[in-house]
Amino acid sequence: MKIKLPKAVNICGKTYSVHSDKNRWGGSCSTGSQKIVVGTAQDSSSHRRFTTLVHEILEGVFLERRLRYEAPDEEIVFVMTHKQFSDCAMDVATAIMPMIKGSK
Repeated sequence: MKIKLPKAVNICGKTYSVHSDKNRWGGSCSTGSQKIVVGTAQDSSSHRRFTTLVHEILEGVFLERRLRYEAPDEEIVFVMTHKQFSDCAMDVATAIMPMIKGSK
C-alpha cells in the first residue's frame, strides 16, 4: 500500500506543514516553523514513512504541550500524567483522523 503524505496536519490547534525529503530516512518536527519533514529515501517503505510521520506528530504534540525535555546527557525525555497522556492521544487522533477518513 502506497501512503500519500498529507500537505498539513493539525497539532494542538496549529497547522503544521508536512514535507518530504527524498535524501533522508528519519524525520524532524519544528514548532517554530510549524513544519514536519518525513524522509522518503528511495528504499524506504510506505510503512516506515507512515511510522516516521506518526513519530513526528507525537513529537509535535509533546513539544506543544511542553512534555518533552532534554536531559543533561542530551537524551530526550517525555514526562506526563495519565490525564496529559489522554490529552495527547486526543491530539494525535485529531492529527491523523483526516488521513484515515481519506483512505476509504
